Amino acid sequence: MNMMFYVRGHPDDFDHWSRLGNDLWSYDQVLPYFKMSETIEVDRLKNSHFHGHDGPLHVTEIQPTKLGNLRSA
Repeated sequence: MNMMFYVRGHPDDFDHWSRLGNDLWSYDQVLPYFKMSETIEVDRLKNSHFHGHDGPLHVTEIQPTKLGNLRSA
């Protein structure tokens, strides 16, 4: 079995780093880079302004039926 998870840090973490002295690390500053890096392939998130559509990382969700197959293995 092979799996990969795509997880971003919490916005508050980035804003905390920004308050420590580097304004370029605020969530508002890094969000465009997250968006540039991904192509969201989750229907309910396709219209979200937090996700991109033209990046090299194709982000999907695991389907509950597939998760059930893993549990029974």
